[in-house]
Amino acid sequence: MRPLSLCVGLMTSLILHLPCMPAPADGKPNLLANPGFEIAGEGDLPRDWHADCNGGSQAGRVTSIARTGGASGHIVKVADGQSTVAALVFPSVAVKGGTRYTLSGWGRGHVPAGRAALFLYQYDSQGQWLGNFFLAPVPTETDQWTPLQATETVLPNCATVQPRFEIYGEAAHGEAWVDDVYFGEDVTPPGPPREVQYAQEGASVRLTWLPPTGETPAGYQVFAAPYPRFGPAQGRWLAYSTAPEVTVAVPPGFGTYYAVCAIDGALNVSAPQVVGPVRLPGVTTLPTVLAWLADPDLRYGPELPYPLPPARDRPLRVVRGEYASLQVLVGAPDKPLTDVAVRISDLRGASGARLSRGDAEILLQEYVELPGQGRWVADPLPPPRPVAIEAGTLHGWWLLLHIPDHAVAGLYRGEVIVTARGQLPRRLPLVVDVAPVTVPRGNHYGSSWGLWTTQIAQQEQVAEGSPELQALVDRYAVFLLEHRMVPRYLPGDIRSEAAARWLDDERVSSFVIGTPAGWNQIMTDEQVEGLREQCDYLRQRGWLSKGYIYNFDEPTEEQYEHCRTMARQIRKGAPDAPILLTEQPERELYGAVDIWCPVLGGYPPKRLECRQRQRLGEHVWWYVCCGPGLPYPNYMLFNDPVDARALSWMQVKYRVEGELYWAATCFPGDVWAQGLSATFPGDGYLCYPGRPLGLPGPVTCIRAERIRDAKEDIELMWLLRQLGAQRGQRARVERVIRQALDAVISDYTHFSKHEIDYDKARETIVAELARLH
Repeated sequence: MRPLSLCVGLMTSLILHLPCMPAPADGKPNLLANPGFEIAGEGDLPRDWHADCNGGSQAGRVTSIARTGGASGHIVKVADGQSTVAALVFPSVAVKGGTRYTLSGWGRGHVPAGRAALFLYQYDSQGQWLGNFFLAPVPTETDQWTPLQATETVLPNCATVQPRFEIYGEAAHGEAWVDDVYFGEDVTPPGPPREVQYAQEGASVRLTWLPPTGETPAGYQVFAAPYPRFGPAQGRWLAYSTAPEVTVAVPPGFGTYYAVCAIDGALNVSAPQVVGPVRLPGVTTLPTVLAWLADPDLRYGPELPYPLPPARDRPLRVVRGEYASLQVLVGAPDKPLTDVAVRISDLRGASGARLSRGDAEILLQEYVELPGQGRWVADPLPPPRPVAIEAGTLHGWWLLLHIPDHAVAGLYRGEVIVTARGQLPRRLPLVVDVAPVTVPRGNHYGSSWGLWTTQIAQQEQVAEGSPELQALVDRYAVFLLEHRMVPRYLPGDIRSEAAARWLDDERVSSFVIGTPAGWNQIMTDEQVEGLREQCDYLRQRGWLSKGYIYNFDEPTEEQYEHCRTMARQIRKGAPDAPILLTEQPERELYGAVDIWCPVLGGYPPKRLECRQRQRLGEHVWWYVCCGPGLPYPNYMLFNDPVDARALSWMQVKYRVEGELYWAATCFPGDVWAQGLSATFPGDGYLCYPGRPLGLPGPVTCIRAERIRDAKEDIELMWLLRQLGAQRGQRARVERVIRQALDAVISDYTHFSKHEIDYDKARETIVAELARLH
């Protein structure tokens, strides 16, 4: 959940742009050698540092530009189609797990595409990478040395870190410099300055203050922001001063707040002392309540951004039977709001047609912290409640509109109403355009989503093996199925009534046929007979075509022979049951696999082999998990919500027939407080346990809703292909689908990040469906 106050926490945490002094004030040493790059090493490199570059990119040491001394670190990133990174790296620093550290330095740069940043890689004692943390980015264009600082706690299992100054991304290009880098345990901020005052003098403002009580700080930082808080996306560094006064400009806009912070020698920053707002003559202020509808493509934190993102100003185009998503964002620029609530009216169309507000859900966006990144992001969507919104923050709601199968096609108009105590209601017009098309209720792509029960039992605090747990697991399974994530295993014994109801459900497109030997084990001949009996039963009931056998999980080359032996035994008892293997096509496995399932990042180099195996009658699915990371799409919390839509559209573009996801309920801890995971934030769970809120079962989240949106999209494409074949217009339909896909997906790492592009592309699919109907 989001904290009551973020101002001080964010000021002293991640992604603050603050300057670094050459040495820490309290004597805690700098753990980096040659932090000012004064000592030359081999070639153009500073001693104790090395370059991590590819293509035509470069990294090294220069003497033409320096903040102090006679040298600085320098990186140059080019976009030559081969380079993905330019980095200057300090190889390794031993750290104590779970300990807070400061990383700071000065940076400047010209990076027209991408960004330069000072940050850390973290590694465990075995040298396994744990992720990127302590991000401190350099402004895109500046000739002025800009302060960089981040204070954070390394992960409990972190043993070493690797400081890096880097520009990353295939399309990124530019150059940047860094100087006077510090990394160490000096993390205690000084006291705040006292009695900050301002005097406006036309287009300038003179700020004065007194030093902290009993302290002599190394200097002071001055920030400006449009709101009376200074979170990562809001505060703008203006000046550094060793004297207790500074004169700065008053920028245009609706008003500016100024904050003064004291810093010590390691650049730890005090709590901000805020004054303002200061306005140029004739400037009008923002309203007390800001409210607007937004696309669901971006994930907002609790900060009120500036400038404000654009409001959605186009109709919501939908089809019958689907769920459609929008965000409702409410901000408090400079005064807090209380008892803020959102509701929706009925939506009325022509000739008395109506979409009832009972077909809509208004869900509250809650915020979770990304560990090691110092920021909060929206993800859980519990039932709504009135909320308080602090000055300079926003809160989001998720509008989930279910279009009935019987809805009359046409335009419907209504309102989203935002209320707050003591304020007039804000009424946001909402127009919904229902097309004369119905999304298939069934799922027609392979689907294998893990539902882990032990973690459900732990989070919901029920005993394993108890009837209460089984009831909860059933609720989680239904939740996944309602979001078009088909759970991997049947509910109960294969011959039970529960399993029969499940297998007769058209939404269940696939399921795992369990082998008597158990996970990853070779069956005995007696167990083969047990598998044969299962498959005979499924075949008689007409269910075998939905089944597959999950042979092994992510085998190494040394385990290929084991997989082949397992497959030979499976073929004896189930010759017509497909065998799935989470591996890309490899010649040593030919004949032992019917469904190849590589990780997304492993698919591109094996795409031709995948197509060859498909032409031979085999099938190809894929999966994401802890990887691949950005810029690939994935379901992790640092991915934009639109990435879920891109991943499914990408699946259709590359003729991938199904998707596997390792776990949708692997809760590694208190996921309501932090975006935790066994690997990366959000990986392995796509809902939230209901017990902390007193709810019986799963709570949905932004990622689950976007996955359902994406699966509805590709079901419309499936339907269009079926109708094209029935009407003898297969070639025309394929052209329409290809044009829609190409409009948003260039390749596996280049795809549109804008909801409007997918909406426009989908409109061509829906228009063609309407024509064929």
